[in-house]
Order: sequence, then C-alpha cells, then structure tokens
Amino acid sequence: MYWVEKYSLFNRYKRPVPGMDFVNNAAFKMICFGPIVYSLGSMTWANFAPNGIPAESILPNLVALGVGVLLFSLPFNYILISLCFNNTS
Repeated sequence: MYWVEKYSLFNRYKRPVPGMDFVNNAAFKMICFGPIVYSLGSMTWANFAPNGIPAESILPNLVALGVGVLLFSLPFNYILISLCFNNTS
C-alpha cells in the first residue's frame, strides 16, 4: 500500500486547476446573497401556514433580513484585509 500511495502521490495526483476570476467572483456574490435569500425564503414559507402568517415568525424573520442586508452592505474584502493584514511596522 505504501508504494501504491507513493506512486500515486508523485505521478498521478496533480495540483487542482485554479478557478477563473469570473467563477470566483460569482461564488463570492452568491455567498454574500445567502443570508438575504435565506431570510426571504423563511418569510415566504411562513406565509404558507394554515392560519396565515404566525405572529411569532414576523420579528425573527425581519431581524434575519436586517442582518442579511447589513452583512451584504459591509465591505467584506476591506474589513478582512484590514484585520488580517495590518502592516503596523
């Protein structure tokens, strides 16, 4: 098994092909839209309740929508770069 894995490691396995910028940007935008889509979907499914929209589901769904919009509007790239790669030397 050792020799098979060593052969596979050095001769068959390769570094993955890097993604294109278009695909990477589209995936990043979908991740940013995720909380908004989730909260809108939750609000939509609450409408299908037998007696209409339950009063208990309105406030949490609106809070989730607000958090989703807030997360979407924040500049993630700028915050991440400023927190992780702070050059204060």
